[in-house]
Amino acid sequence: MSASRWTRALRAAGVALLGLWLAAAGGAARAHGASDAFLALAATPQGVGVRWDIALRDLEALVGLDADQDGAVTAAELRAAEPAVRRAALAAIGFSAGGAPCTPGAVEHGLARRGDSAFAVLRFPVACPSGSGAPLEVDYRLLADVDATHRAIVSLGDGERLVLLRPGAGPQAIRPATGEGGAFDGFAGFVSEGMAHILDGVDHLMFVLALALASVALAARGARPMRETLLSLAALLTLFTLAHSITLAGVALGWLSLPSRFVESVIAASVALAGVQALVAARGGPTAAARWGGTPGALVFAFGLIHGFGFGSALADLGGEGRPALAALLGFNLGVELGQLAALAVAFPLLWALRATRPYRAALQPALAAAIVVAGLGWFVQRALDLDVDLLAAAFAAAR
Repeated sequence: MSASRWTRALRAAGVALLGLWLAAAGGAARAHGASDAFLALAATPQGVGVRWDIALRDLEALVGLDADQDGAVTAAELRAAEPAVRRAALAAIGFSAGGAPCTPGAVEHGLARRGDSAFAVLRFPVACPSGSGAPLEVDYRLLADVDATHRAIVSLGDGERLVLLRPGAGPQAIRPATGEGGAFDGFAGFVSEGMAHILDGVDHLMFVLALALASVALAARGARPMRETLLSLAALLTLFTLAHSITLAGVALGWLSLPSRFVESVIAASVALAGVQALVAARGGPTAAARWGGTPGALVFAFGLIHGFGFGSALADLGGEGRPALAALLGFNLGVELGQLAALAVAFPLLWALRATRPYRAALQPALAAAIVVAGLGWFVQRALDLDVDLLAAAFAAAR
């Protein structure tokens, strides 16, 4: 094999490995979603009534529910573990008001199902010092040293306000439903969750990166200035934002619904197609680049609607399904946009600075676009065929 053929073969192998790595990373992220617990707090004359739903998989990590190690937790095993569950849970949460500790009462145990997961339910009263008038402070520590993704989604009992708690963050002041408290309680927490979702969502980021790659490639071909390129890219991203905001709100409010397998498959297809157009813009002839290298606005809008279903499902998972808090909906959407802009703020200046260099135009730019195509196709096959992403990630890790 000639040197040029070896070079092309090695380049193709590198592109394939990068694309497969992206696909494996995105698949693993979806396979191992954030660990969530649910706290419902309601004011009572004596203090606060608490309902705490903790996933059985999280309790297994804490106290070992599966006594016979057969991979399934039976009702008998759960009952036998109730004292250990109660001790571990109450040791991982603290309540106070006005600096004075509140006292948890007797715990009632139950079982509930949320989506595809089973949860142990702990119900108990919390008695606080009378007459303090101070907001309840919750010091949440569950799984603080075990799972960095864990969070508690707190419902304040009025159906409108949600708050997110991260373990180990220290006491946080919360007002359970008493007619007090603003609609925007917890707004910053949902902004943070929106940013985390887009920055952890490799597929969403690859779609946005593909749009930027195509825009910069076409600018380099036509010697377009930065201002014109940015305006063109901004128009596409505005369409994308408008579209996904519509369906995000619709899904979170319970007005719209599509099967998640279909949504995730189409998102993957959108990534692959955006990568193809970036590749054409980088390597195609002038006519092809002009015709196919720029993603049409109507297509970006259509794909934005589909991506919005994905964002909306993530928000619904935070407890905002049906009638979400206004803070949850607006904060999460704002966080998604901030995360998207943060990614572009890093990527676009770098792409623009490299656009005219020979190594970038000859190798790096087409390699990035091709890797996005490979990743998108990998995600599409994985999601459309409902393949086990754990097995895929393990096989890829073993191949390395």
